[in-house]
Amino acid sequence: MTKSFPDEMIKVGSYDWPRPPPTSSLRARFRQLRERTGFGGQNPADEAPDTLEGLQGQLLPQSIWEELEARYRTLLDARFLGATDNASVKALVTMPSLPGGIVEDWAKINGLSLKQDGAAEEVQTPRSLIPLASMAWRTVPARAAARRQLSEIANATRRSDSGELLLFGSSWTWTYLAQTSSIRAVVSEAYCFPAYDCKSLAQLIADHIGSVQLKSVETREDILACKDDGDPKDNYLAALAATANGCPWAALQMLEDAAAQQTNGSEKQDEDDSSTENIRWVCDPSPPNIPEHLKRAPEFLLHALLIHGPLTEDEIAQVLPLQLPVGLSVALDRVGLVEFKGDKLQIVCRNYPHVRDILTKAGFPADQL
Repeated sequence: MTKSFPDEMIKVGSYDWPRPPPTSSLRARFRQLRERTGFGGQNPADEAPDTLEGLQGQLLPQSIWEELEARYRTLLDARFLGATDNASVKALVTMPSLPGGIVEDWAKINGLSLKQDGAAEEVQTPRSLIPLASMAWRTVPARAAARRQLSEIANATRRSDSGELLLFGSSWTWTYLAQTSSIRAVVSEAYCFPAYDCKSLAQLIADHIGSVQLKSVETREDILACKDDGDPKDNYLAALAATANGCPWAALQMLEDAAAQQTNGSEKQDEDDSSTENIRWVCDPSPPNIPEHLKRAPEFLLHALLIHGPLTEDEIAQVLPLQLPVGLSVALDRVGLVEFKGDKLQIVCRNYPHVRDILTKAGFPADQL
């Protein structure tokens, strides 16, 4: 079968958001109703074979993450490591579900200079990276500083000794700056990573799990079994791709979280029948939710973290116009929406798609790709 992995970066504004299958939203609503009211009987996961109960185990090998990172580096090489254009400023816009360090590691491997403070006055290397977050601080002095930074970047491209500049940051940071500054006038081209659909996910997973068979707890079908055109027969991966917004990193992490393992010996079987030995069962992703007793403040905090990236408590107080409830960050950490890294609070990468869904349903303007 011909491989169908995405092979080029996409211009911002042309992202192909995977669409969920027609039945996925209905199933999600029914699942929410069942969880809240108990209506509709048992959860399908509870009706699965006894061997599923409480069993865990790593599904995806390290090799799948290594291949995915290699594919992303190839995309970056092809788009940004061609002939140097000293007169251009480009942007790389990524989803917050992309693991931290992917872009920075690629830059280090290829000898690109990283300007942490956003300064562009002394750019002398052929290519330099400037983080968008350095221009998105939402205070009056910081907004003035961001305007000066954009002016410096625009002026730097007119110098004969200036290298090519690549701005990079999250889709939420880019969208905020596009709406509040002249960054679109300064940047000549903005690109993002392409979406992985159900076919790409199926091929990527199948290449790394050997003879293991993945079955949906909901449908009891093999989620990797494909039609003649390469599309999976079951809708599980189509729904997963849509839930993950096309980000393969998030999709694979959600799949890992949803996996349960069937062990041997729990069910009577012939000695020569080893079919159950290689079966892994996967449930539909169970999204974390904001605790019901917390109102509005969590959305503002999540929104700030998406725009600015990891923040300390003091930094959160600077960029938010309201006083947050005591213990809010701990409550959101408990349900898996945020996590502490040192003294900073950040969005949990694998749960970013759920955070995005929470904010859009709450009426916040979504990121644009």
